[in-house]
Amino acid sequence: MRKDERGAVFVQVTVCLLALLSISAIVVDKGVMWVSRAQAQNAADAAALAAMQTLTFESAPDIANLKGKAQVVAQQVGLRNKVWGAAPDIQLTDVTFPNCPPTLNWSTSETCVQVDVYRNQLRGNPLPTFFAKLVGVTEQGVRAVAVGRAVAANASKCMKPWAVGDKWLDTQAGGWTQTSTFDAAAGDVYTPPTATDPGTGFSENDGGDPPLPTYKGYQMVLKLANPGLGANEIPVNSAGWAAELDLNNPDANGGQAAYGANITGCTSDTVVMSPPGSGPCTAVDPSKGCLAVRTGSGGATNSKAVADYIAANDPGARWEEPDDPVNGWKSGQIVNNAETPSSRIIPVAVFDVPQYLAQGYTGQNGIIRVVKILGFFLEGTCQTVTKLETYAKCPGGGNDKSAIVGRMVNYPGLSVSNTTTAGSFGTHIVLVR
Repeated sequence: MRKDERGAVFVQVTVCLLALLSISAIVVDKGVMWVSRAQAQNAADAAALAAMQTLTFESAPDIANLKGKAQVVAQQVGLRNKVWGAAPDIQLTDVTFPNCPPTLNWSTSETCVQVDVYRNQLRGNPLPTFFAKLVGVTEQGVRAVAVGRAVAANASKCMKPWAVGDKWLDTQAGGWTQTSTFDAAAGDVYTPPTATDPGTGFSENDGGDPPLPTYKGYQMVLKLANPGLGANEIPVNSAGWAAELDLNNPDANGGQAAYGANITGCTSDTVVMSPPGSGPCTAVDPSKGCLAVRTGSGGATNSKAVADYIAANDPGARWEEPDDPVNGWKSGQIVNNAETPSSRIIPVAVFDVPQYLAQGYTGQNGIIRVVKILGFFLEGTCQTVTKLETYAKCPGGGNDKSAIVGRMVNYPGLSVSNTTTAGSFGTHIVLVR
């Protein structure tokens, strides 16, 4: 007699349903976890980058206050990034400042920013489960970590069409000032920067460990009047004399139009600092730090274009410093800025003055070699800036009002190779974890 097989299909369906539910639990609930994990990582990455930008481009009375600002910014940015439809948990204590991991040309004591982001049971904001509830698992969690650091930059995608001569060791009475002229016959010496030594020129820091600021915040007047040796002209070898550059622009076909467009907008050239130890530039090549000096003078174009740029870019920002007539600029800061970093910080090329002069160029021709790029907080021109430091001088002559006034600061740049110079003003914010 055959056995009764009624109900056999029911048993098979039940087994299959259990298998399907198990697979669904894995697919759906684990899918929720992995999507949330990616979202938590996005929140951590954004928070770490924002904190590192604050630490690099903002100012505060001391490092503790600056780190406190960075913690607040990181928390605010991280919380704006939802994890499975809800804000993650980020406490101020989850934003820490460990030493950076060792990398090429960087010491292990350099400060990084680490941000930990939570959406889990321990922080009281767990992720839900759906099918896993059938086996008693009602919640799950994720955590993400990101570490940001600032590395030296050596390039810019928005170079302004000016290049100022680098500082030299002036042997005359009183040393180097903004009215000095370079005179090799009198013993003046210029040493260009290398990868490990800032040389005699401008530097954001002294290259030590930890690095101490040197010319950060220093007010400089870029003298753009016609170079020469006449009574109302600026010597090509004078401190602060700035060459006007002939850079390409996608919105203008060269000449004065491109020059003005490169002040108010951006060049299409990516300018890279010339590697330390390079010889004179013999051909124009922005990728090697070799830039053409334009003929003619911007004149009134400079004043109008600078005013237009400031009106359209963080117009409320200003430089403020403590009441210290000698060293106040070293601890001053940009205030009332709506952006971090302020778009009033523009990249300006710094060139090797003796090398330029040795090639017989007159100041309105030839090619300069970019030895570094500095960030320049654009305050205005000699026509509009009312407060000059005692050491900063506007030039005399017909075009004195077109001289550009600003402060040397860090700028957000690019890192296109491992070739950098000591004391670099350029900073590239990256994630290292």
